[in-house]
Amino acid sequence: VAKKLDSTGEAIWYAAAVLQKLGRSEEALDTFLEAEAVAPSARDPLLDYYFALACYDVRLYSAADARLVSVAKSAGPRIAAHAEKIRTDLARALAQPPAPDVIAWYQARSLEAKARGSMRASDAYSAEARALERRRGASAQEAAR
Repeated sequence: VAKKLDSTGEAIWYAAAVLQKLGRSEEALDTFLEAEAVAPSARDPLLDYYFALACYDVRLYSAADARLVSVAKSAGPRIAAHAEKIRTDLARALAQPPAPDVIAWYQARSLEAKARGSMRASDAYSAEARALERRRGASAQEAAR
């Protein structure tokens, strides 16, 4: 209903944030990805923060980190501090080379999202798998030196 009544696209961003606050991160992710596609100019730092939390909750850690970089630079001091704390936690996780089964998990999630008709979520999981594959390759190259 909000999508039909809102010509600016702002409502979809707020609907996504509400879904995230309700703990419905998968639905929030789908809705944020749609909002980003249809109304990218309606975003703001707080909405991006909730978008990053949705990414974090569904284990899209690289995507969450990238969004949190922007949030930390543009949000108010309280949200920026939260963003930096989450980035610190993510840095530890992202520092470890990913195991092959972790990459396979993201690829499976991509296929699941595609099967349920969520192409944007499928693309997001595929992007995360590719980012992990690059990190794994970089770690292997460093170890060979």
